Amino acid sequence: MGLSVIARYYFKPALGEFGIAGLRWHDFRHFYASVCAAAGIEIRKVSRWIGHANINTTDSAYTQLLNASYDEDMDCLDATERAVAELSLVRVIGA
Repeated sequence: MGLSVIARYYFKPALGEFGIAGLRWHDFRHFYASVCAAAGIEIRKVSRWIGHANINTTDSAYTQLLNASYDEDMDCLDATERAVAELSLVRVIGA
């Protein structure tokens, strides 16, 4: 059974059951490689598993997610979430 048959008769109907549209089989490959890289699995192994001929392709495509620190950005989002929650609480009490 070929990949196109699996995608047409199993993958796309399964996504439809979950209300997911526009996701391609290849997107799962990217997700898998990104999760492996984030988990610290050696990029050489990930490259081999997903079939890249050159480790540099894997390294440049998937490890950029890990090179930047988003801690400060996430702290800003957390602070905003707390401010919105406090504002909502004030409106309820003051109403």
